[in-house]
Amino acid sequence: WLLEGGRGSGKTEACARYFAAYMREHPGTRARIIAPTFGDAVESCINGPSGLQSMDPTIRFLPSAPGGAKVIWPNGSEALVLGTPFPKDVDRLRAGGNRDLDWWEEMAANAQLTDAWDQASLGLRRGKRPHSIASTTPRPTTAYKTIRNGPRVIRTHGTLLDNPHNNPEWRAMMIERYE
Repeated sequence: WLLEGGRGSGKTEACARYFAAYMREHPGTRARIIAPTFGDAVESCINGPSGLQSMDPTIRFLPSAPGGAKVIWPNGSEALVLGTPFPKDVDRLRAGGNRDLDWWEEMAANAQLTDAWDQASLGLRRGKRPHSIASTTPRPTTAYKTIRNGPRVIRTHGTLLDNPHNNPEWRAMMIERYE
């Protein structure tokens, strides 16, 4: 599932809600959160106002755990937290193989997207329905367009107008400036 949208469309929160629910409903799930940088993953997907900790206060974020940073659910589900800004970081996806679910935050902004996607795909092979979700602002890069146009991709698009939680004054300013 690929959720595209601009700033304020609610894409990170939508994926965080899906991810948290999936992890709760499938005990023992092994997942990954993959972002352009480790900081992006932590700030947007875990600690931010739309992050996992705001969706599910029962989870624990372990910034330093065996195998790397992890988010742990009470039912034994876990997610590795990874950033892939450099080729050497893509290799970390190899060590985190055998996963059920990947969440790609700001997929289109990932500088190592082609290699990271290929490496992650090799390890996304556990469970009954291994799959990826992505929350991203679209960009016209070749790597992103290749994934976006894949035959098994289900794409959803949102705008700031679709997000009922946006501050009305901010929404009006954005419409005035950019519409």
